[in-house]
Amino acid sequence: MKIKLTILIFVVSTSLFALENKEINHFNSFWFSDFTKWNINNKWSLYLDFGLRGNKWTKEWSQQLIRPGLFYQCNSKLSIGGGFAYFKHFAKNGNRNEYRFWQQLLLNYNAGRIKIANRFRLEQRCIQKIIDNKLNNNYSFVNRIRYQLAFQIPLNNEKLENNTIYATVADEIMFNYGKEIVYNYFDQNRFSFGLGYKYNEPLNIVLSYTMIILHKNKPNTFDNTNVILVSVYHNLNSN
Repeated sequence: MKIKLTILIFVVSTSLFALENKEINHFNSFWFSDFTKWNINNKWSLYLDFGLRGNKWTKEWSQQLIRPGLFYQCNSKLSIGGGFAYFKHFAKNGNRNEYRFWQQLLLNYNAGRIKIANRFRLEQRCIQKIIDNKLNNNYSFVNRIRYQLAFQIPLNNEKLENNTIYATVADEIMFNYGKEIVYNYFDQNRFSFGLGYKYNEPLNIVLSYTMIILHKNKPNTFDNTNVILVSVYHNLNSN
């Protein structure tokens, strides 16, 4: 537990240090995310992630996404899965398309009353190009690897049961690789914290703040975005 907290603090502090003496663009954003997991049986489940993301809080929309997938529960702690995703990036010079394939490994376990989640995700991203500020019909191909460490800490109960208020803390770091990457092998870091409410097993709601540090694909240029995020989680059974 102490080792994981040390890793989390190190990743966040390293990301903040990277912003010193750099060109930094600041943004504020509001995100809404809806996550649905439908358990077909005790091994297989379907997954659907839908999201809307705004810029200048909610004055203009920046992204829309849909991410379906299929998961297999290996044991009580480990699941593997993958799927497809479609992102639409809204911009003044046109709506930019992005298509992704993704594969994921999720390891969950408890340390006392704290639930810990380790998520490893690979992505193969096809992103529509913008050339000379004009949308182009060609696509770039980028690979990305992501690792997220997350904690859920129940506050009014000993464990995450029905009618539980809980605190959340998480950090996710992402790296790009591939021949089209020049400057931003380090892609971004997302540090978040918030409060969740587990109403019952099928429904969780989380309100959180996320600080995103994103390295643009040009020298010493970063975006620093403050995000207010509302997340709704559904965990459904077929029977």
